[in-house]
Amino acid sequence: MNAVYDEAFARFGKRLGAVVPTGDPLADLAALGLAYRESALAEPHFLPGDVRSACGVMHPEPETMERGLATFKPLLDTVRRAIDLDLLRDEDPVTIAASLWATVHGMVSLELRALLPDGSGDPAELYLTALRAMGYGWRATSGAHRPAGTRPPTGRAFRRGRTGGLRRRRGRAR
Repeated sequence: MNAVYDEAFARFGKRLGAVVPTGDPLADLAALGLAYRESALAEPHFLPGDVRSACGVMHPEPETMERGLATFKPLLDTVRRAIDLDLLRDEDPVTIAASLWATVHGMVSLELRALLPDGSGDPAELYLTALRAMGYGWRATSGAHRPAGTRPPTGRAFRRGRTGGLRRRRGRAR
């Protein structure tokens, strides 16, 4: 079963690794979230975390577990960059990254199992709304060290498309 676990995380890690860091860690966080969803929708049988439950009770070898946990590093590094630029609150980066990970995992898990509540709308739009809400929730209040020409995303910034492609249209994510 370790081989299945390794394969799942290797594929997932490759998708996350395709997200090239930019000067905008908030846009990078959104890109990582979207890569997570793409990976899950493309290969739902390899969804991180679900491999263990699909295999029953599994206790991966330490090396296997280490390789799986390495896929958390791009997210953690991006959260650290955002904290360093005062874009996210000065909190424990592991806490922030784990909460982001748990949110995107929960969203795609519900989507894949067709368990999203009736009336919740298009899953892709709901996913973007959740990403945005998480970003707002962890956003720093000062922002004194932002990259030149950037500012924290606001409702207006989202509507104008200044957030790395996440935009709102008539009150809905697009």
